[in-house]
Amino acid sequence: MLSIKPKIVREIANGEKTFEFRKKLLDITDPKNGIDNRILIYTSSPDMQISGSFTAKQFYCENFDDLMEKVQATDKYRARIFNYFKHKNKCFAIKISDFKKYDSPLVLKYLRQQHNGFIPGQSYRYINKTDPIIEDIILKNGHL
Repeated sequence: MLSIKPKIVREIANGEKTFEFRKKLLDITDPKNGIDNRILIYTSSPDMQISGSFTAKQFYCENFDDLMEKVQATDKYRARIFNYFKHKNKCFAIKISDFKKYDSPLVLKYLRQQHNGFIPGQSYRYINKTDPIIEDIILKNGHL
């Protein structure tokens, strides 16, 4: 699960943003983690809810210039995220595919009550596909 600002989640939802950029990316494809390429979106404050998910179609790990070339970033977008990656030798990107917005998001207060004091994580949190949160999402929304 990735924690993402509400403005960015809106850009993902309307198709403006097709890559999620990160300074650090854990190996979510490692089978020992029990995680597949479906990534939950925790929309950070002020929304504070698991609001949707997407499929990670592809992962990139490059220096900034090579990454911008691989994702075919416009000059405007390159300028927008340049400072985010300032002084980083490795930059990460996830290609977003099959975004799904939940009709019934799971708000933080509910998550904490129902899932043992749930903490979303500042940047990310592993949620194993056998975690009860996954079942909760599917029961409330009909899909992950």
